[in-house]
Amino acid sequence: MRMIPRSKGFPLHAKVFSSVFALSVIGNLIFDLGVPVFWPLAVWSIGLAFHFFIASAGEVPEEWVESRAEELRYKSYDYDHIRDIRQRVEERDVTVTHHAEREKSPYQ
Repeated sequence: MRMIPRSKGFPLHAKVFSSVFALSVIGNLIFDLGVPVFWPLAVWSIGLAFHFFIASAGEVPEEWVESRAEELRYKSYDYDHIRDIRQRVEERDVTVTHHAEREKSPYQ
């Protein structure tokens, strides 16, 4: 499974951060510029972490969703209950239909 999100510009953000981080640290060690690099990089790191979480949250592979749903179905101990729910969904029973999609029933 892919760990680094490919959307929302995250790879570019990570490359720029890595380059600036490396150049800042190396430049400060070699040339002793006296420029504080810790706090700007610490704040940027937090921003990069938020970018990672936001980019990761919006990108869920469909095959993962299917495998997870299948795993949950197989781990369920109440197979008859699941079959009953599936049957009611196929029959569009009022108990499993969204309230906006329900037709007027005699119980309303």
